[in-house]
Formats: sequence, C-alpha cells, structure tokens
Amino acid sequence: GGSRADPSEDDAFLARSGVHLRRCIPPAVRPTPPSSRFAIIMSYSGAYSAQLGPRSVANKRQYADTHGYDLIVSTAPINPSRKPSWNKVAMAIEHLPDYDWLFYVDTDTWILNMSLPLHVLADDAYDLVLTEDHRGLNAGVWLVRNTAWAERFLGRWWRVDQFVVEEGAAKRSSGDQMTLKALLRLINTREVAEGDEWAAG
Repeated sequence: GGSRADPSEDDAFLARSGVHLRRCIPPAVRPTPPSSRFAIIMSYSGAYSAQLGPRSVANKRQYADTHGYDLIVSTAPINPSRKPSWNKVAMAIEHLPDYDWLFYVDTDTWILNMSLPLHVLADDAYDLVLTEDHRGLNAGVWLVRNTAWAERFLGRWWRVDQFVVEEGAAKRSSGDQMTLKALLRLINTREVAEGDEWAAG
C-alpha cells in the first residue's frame, strides 16, 4: 500500500509558502555554475499528446542542442495503473542520479526563449524550483537538483497515493499535482520540526 498526506487544508498554503516555491525565478537567484549537468525530461502518450508530441520534442531538442543538454523522452506509460502524467515523477527518480539538475516540462508547453540557459534559473540554494500560473502551483514545469533531500521528496511524491486517479478513470485529473500540493503543505508544517526526514516517510 501507499502512504498518505494530510489533505485538511486548502490551497491557501501557497500564499504562506516561501516565494521560491511560487515563482520560476527566485527574487534573488544565484545562478548555478554553467558547467552543471542538465537534462530535460518529458513524456507523452495517448491521442491528445501524440498530436503535440513530435512538435514538442522538436522544440525541446532545439533548446537542448543549443545549450548542450541531454533530452530524455518517454512515449509509453511507466506504470500502467497510473495516468501518463505520473511519468514525470518516475522519470525524475530514475534519471536524477545522473545529472546535477533535471528540467521537467509538459508536452503542451513550448520553450520560446531559446537563448536563456537553465543555469540562470537554477539556484544551488534550492533543491526544487516550481512554477505557477493563473490557477496557482503548476506541476507541468519544474527544476529539481540532485540532492539527498530531492531524492527523498520525489520518492515521497510517488508513494503518496491518496490522490492518484487510476488509468481509465473518467476524471480528467491524474492526482500528481494535488499530491505535490499536499507534500508542500507538509514541508511548511513538519520540515522545521523534523528536518528533511519526513520525505522518507
């Protein structure tokens, strides 16, 4: 069986979170060294994503080639019991040990500024850099650094299964974003008291 996060609070926790959790670029970003090893990860499957997939991969390939990054693409569900959007977590767990940073981007997200390198968005003072849109936290674009904390966090993100929507369910959401929100809520309430060991629970 999986584990559970406390779902009792609503999305207001985002307003109380550190600003680095709510913006793509922290207010006082200290760019990681340009020599850091980056990889871009993305996945797509199903009819909708298949229409966008090849064009999206070409967009990411152009960006990756411009800056010398690896591009890792999955086109098949990694876990058939979960919807494809959960691939992001499984891919990050698999590939993070091989790089300093991973950049995940959804298939329906396009990189428009090809000249902006990832190292100016990544700050070694942070393990996880998330983005937001008009609806708040967005799990479709994020950076994660190769640290012990990040490894445990990603494992926890995969194991907490109370919000998982199984493949084939009529509900459009998959639960990965709701799980991420719940885990960030736990960071606020437990990390100070328990350090980072909560992520291994």
